[in-house]
Amino acid sequence: LVKFDASGNRLWATYYGGLYGDAGNGVATDASGNVFVTGQTYSPTGIASPGAFQDTYDSIKIAKGFQNAFLVKFDGAGNRLWATYYGGGDDGDDWGYTAATDAAGNIWMAGATSSSSGVASGGFLDIYDGTGIATDKESNTMGFLVKFDASGNRQCATYYGITTTPLPIYTENGYNVSVALDTAGNVYAAMTTYDSWSDISNTFWATQGFQDTAFYYGSNYGSDALLAKFFPCSKGINLAPAFQASATTFCGKACINFTDLSINVASCQWSFPGGTPSSSVFQNPQGICYDSAGSYDVKLIVFDDRGNRDSLTFTNFIKVLPPPPTPVITQHHDTLFCSTNSSYTSYQWYDSTTLIPGATDTFLVVAHGGNYNVKVSNEFGCNISVGINIAHDVGFNEFSDNNFISLYPDPASDQLIIHTSSSRIAGKAIVSIINVLGEIIQEEKLKWSNDIVLDIKNIPPGIYFLQMKTDNGIDTKRFVKE
Repeated sequence: LVKFDASGNRLWATYYGGLYGDAGNGVATDASGNVFVTGQTYSPTGIASPGAFQDTYDSIKIAKGFQNAFLVKFDGAGNRLWATYYGGGDDGDDWGYTAATDAAGNIWMAGATSSSSGVASGGFLDIYDGTGIATDKESNTMGFLVKFDASGNRQCATYYGITTTPLPIYTENGYNVSVALDTAGNVYAAMTTYDSWSDISNTFWATQGFQDTAFYYGSNYGSDALLAKFFPCSKGINLAPAFQASATTFCGKACINFTDLSINVASCQWSFPGGTPSSSVFQNPQGICYDSAGSYDVKLIVFDDRGNRDSLTFTNFIKVLPPPPTPVITQHHDTLFCSTNSSYTSYQWYDSTTLIPGATDTFLVVAHGGNYNVKVSNEFGCNISVGINIAHDVGFNEFSDNNFISLYPDPASDQLIIHTSSSRIAGKAIVSIINVLGEIIQEEKLKWSNDIVLDIKNIPPGIYFLQMKTDNGIDTKRFVKE
């Protein structure tokens, strides 16, 4: 494919194809400057884009040496936007000859096929009838016409060719095809039709009362040109693939169920990259498990009872979000500390299952024994909870009746004053400053006095606990360092 400007200067050019023989037969552009190329190929790779309407080349068809038609869309700069194979299963050849676009950016492709299924859906003639009695499969063909929207989704498709009985020895229909549209969206297909050694009156092809309704055939071989007008399809394709999932976004590992919402479906083929299992032929697959964080596509290919197929791919349909790491709760006397992590964005403490209002710090000062839980969340909104059981005779209970110190100022700057009650102090006291992780960052042995001045200028700003131990008990108070 090559693009020239109005003066004949080449702007860009590209090969297109795969490992084997590829032919480009038709080219069209739309109002936005996009470019479409149609043709046929023997190449099993290098043609279709991932998630396209038909992104695989049937392996049996490859083995038999049959071709697939293809359609590819480029933007005006020569970048491929999407591409698809087009044709039936393993029983015939498909050729793409020409293409045309309408004002909405839809693309019509016309060609010929000897594939008896998978080509037509929702159009004038869905049933293949070009088998004849010839042993050469390529000698029995029908024309086809297919409509895609601007994103590469098939809208409708039809065979066009002989349907009378008995059939001729061979029928070659749909060759030298050309397609065009008018402003109303009607579609015109012109093609060559050959019928040989037949004495039937081929009134199927022509509409009575028009220019020429009689088919010419000589003693051994005959051909005619054909012009046909089609109304634009409005009912869409017969299959209309659609599906939903029990969940599409979740945290951590999960197994989900899929439901097929398509119509006129005889069988399904699902693809779940990143899931286990990664594929299914059940109509409504259950228990598809995703273990790793990421975004995953889901593709559904549906078939009707005549072998026609259609597909639907939802890109990044399943989103598995990473959960936060599991936190650890530690106890230091009457205070519970939750381990910290850079991924944690919030904390919430619970007394058993009851939310404690305002308890959103990394620590919790408890007033009684029982079960306590903390829930941490990350930036994705995923959360995880852990719990701890506090016995009545452990931790805070041994000094719960002690309340013999007070601290000021709070917040403090360089100095913290500890005011004590002489009735509870005897001899020396051990004063410890503990951070919210439960780590002792400063500890001193001080002689008792009613007001002890503690130097805290080297402590970083934050929330701390001051604990005083004496022979008569322990008391702990929280303070803030500015």
